[in-house]
Amino acid sequence: MSPIVIVCAGAVIAALLTGAFWLVKTTLKSPRFYRRQTAALVSSKPTARVWLHLGEEAISQKFSKMIEVEHGHARQMELLNAITQAALSTADLPHLLQTLADRLCELFAADGAYLTLWDESRQRAIPAAAYGEMRTVYPTLKTEPGERTLTEAVLRTGHVLVVEDSYNSPYISPRIAALFPTRSSLALPLIVDDKKLGATIISYIQIHRFTEDEISLGEQAAGQIALAVAKAQLVDAERRRAGQLAALQSISQAIVSSLELNQIFDTVVHVLHHTFGYKLVSIYRLYGEWLHLGAQVGYQDESVYWKIPVSRGVVGRTVRTRKPQLVKDVSVDPDFLRASDEIDCEICVPLLKEQTVLGTLNIESCAPRSLTEEDLEFLVTFAGQTAVAIENARIFAEMQRRAIKEWLLLEAIRDFTAGLDTEAVINAIVEHMVRAIEVSGCTVSRWDEAGGRRVTLLDYDIDSDVSTDNPGNSYSLDEYPVTRSVLENLQPVLIRCDDPSIDPAEQALLKRYGNKELFMLPLVVGREKKVFGLIELFRKEYASSFSKSDLELAQSLAAQSSIALENALLYAETQRLAIMDELTSLYNRRGFFELGRREFERADRYGHALTALFLDIDHFKVFNDTYSYAVGDQVLRRVAISLKNCLREVDLVGRYGGEEIIVLLPETPLHAAVEVAERICRMVETIQVETDQGEASITVSVGVCQKLPEMDDIETLIDCAGQALHEAKQQGRNRVVYQNCAGQELIAFRAPDV
Repeated sequence: MSPIVIVCAGAVIAALLTGAFWLVKTTLKSPRFYRRQTAALVSSKPTARVWLHLGEEAISQKFSKMIEVEHGHARQMELLNAITQAALSTADLPHLLQTLADRLCELFAADGAYLTLWDESRQRAIPAAAYGEMRTVYPTLKTEPGERTLTEAVLRTGHVLVVEDSYNSPYISPRIAALFPTRSSLALPLIVDDKKLGATIISYIQIHRFTEDEISLGEQAAGQIALAVAKAQLVDAERRRAGQLAALQSISQAIVSSLELNQIFDTVVHVLHHTFGYKLVSIYRLYGEWLHLGAQVGYQDESVYWKIPVSRGVVGRTVRTRKPQLVKDVSVDPDFLRASDEIDCEICVPLLKEQTVLGTLNIESCAPRSLTEEDLEFLVTFAGQTAVAIENARIFAEMQRRAIKEWLLLEAIRDFTAGLDTEAVINAIVEHMVRAIEVSGCTVSRWDEAGGRRVTLLDYDIDSDVSTDNPGNSYSLDEYPVTRSVLENLQPVLIRCDDPSIDPAEQALLKRYGNKELFMLPLVVGREKKVFGLIELFRKEYASSFSKSDLELAQSLAAQSSIALENALLYAETQRLAIMDELTSLYNRRGFFELGRREFERADRYGHALTALFLDIDHFKVFNDTYSYAVGDQVLRRVAISLKNCLREVDLVGRYGGEEIIVLLPETPLHAAVEVAERICRMVETIQVETDQGEASITVSVGVCQKLPEMDDIETLIDCAGQALHEAKQQGRNRVVYQNCAGQELIAFRAPDV
């Protein structure tokens, strides 16, 4: 039956009831009516004789009773008319149901009246409105699946049911009967065109015997109420459809007017909540294996699920299956995550871009509003529009991110090329990788190819928010074949912790530090494509996965890093060559004095001891003249190697010129320096040089001098050591001569072997 037919039928019935009510009311008030009644009684012979004996008082009582009955009927007609008027005057279903319950209770002078809707899809009664003690409690009541209710029974039978004792009725479960202050009930089905809408229940606290007139009156009232409910539901459905069109228009406008994701999320949930009246609305965005809340309306903060794994909940099932979910009864769904005890049903729709899930749109509802297939159909359409908006926003955001990252790349190139210090370049690599790729950690390491090890140069971790220099932190690549393959094959590799094919050692290393992904890039320098080391980028378990653009940007940064690092290494090598002696690999004179001045100033500032050794290879000219200059070069190299073996890393060794070598011993007093010099002499004596004439031995003379307070510079200290060397040569060579602490006396420490 169409809404127009229902409304017209209601109007006709209302007119008839109004006319009948006016006719009865007018007749009862007319004096002519009373005279006719008296004449009729007198004209009837048997009856008249009897009534004449009764007297005027009895006649008056009889008429009063008749008038009272007529007034009751008129009042009933008036209330039925009020029910009809209520049906015509409002389309708001909750307000209509409460008004009908109030009028129904007044019509029957009952203790209570209840209106219950029927959910055909779930075969369940939905308490809607009540008059009496249960007015506020009744709409919140819930029935258990399969539980006996009077609504279900009266709709199943299709006719009026009289329950004289609710506590002993086959139509009501004892649990439900105990909830109501009701003893006797009259249940009336609400059915229009074979569609089950619900039931009307009239109740009394005491035992009540329902008359035929009451049952007939109840059937009339139920007919009016059924038409009213059907009309309200149809109007509500039309309003929802109009709202759906408005909502689709609103979301389309949001697509055009906004490319900001959070604004789209807020628009979606508020349109669904305010336009359609969906009580609980939420939208989730998918990030990896987690759904993150984008926006919500209707939930209390303490009941909100801010993050849900895709392995849990109806929302998770929606992601896994990529299919919309209509849960008509959440109490029987094992995946349901309860945010409120009032929730009865749920719809969850995937937000899809082709077959890629972007997130979910979730609607939850409670009585009396049920979610239907019609809601599901609309929400699928709505979700399609929402997915378009989200994808547009994502593309726009990606374009913004790409523009920003390109700017970051240019900024990184500027920083990489700003200096030629290797350490500064490595620091810049880590800094810009962390900023541009938004990684949780970044490590730059050097490949010790000979030792087969990866040696950490700089390491950054977001949890500690610091960069640490760990030159000793290294591990053998024999245990990590994937890392070795990156260095050997010069190809970047992305490792995911959940990849079943990943090497167990690599997986364990990721899990140890809470990382879920690792992107490794080789650092290649020079035209020969020589591998310097490795860049490792990490993402924590809680972070999003590397996107394609992330990986592309990382490779671009790594390429620029390699260029900057190559320049820094070339500069470092040039600098090294500028201060190193090519033949001996010792510092040349320039390099020695540059570094020596720093040590001299440091010793002067902190009052530390500093001692200089001045060495000369004995009879070196004879080696050159007798055995050739090539042998002389060999002698120099052998002596340089012996010195390195005798000295510490902090000690400074340089070639002063020709066969003369100078040594600076930081934080070393004179007596210790003399012992070092003696050790050098003994070690050099062991050197045997191959010549055309057989093996030749070598000796050195050493002058030693300790820095004195009155010395102003490194040159003065070296000159003092040179004077001691001159004395050693004068005394016969192959010996150590040092100046005493006063700087006045030259003392021979070692006599020549005879």
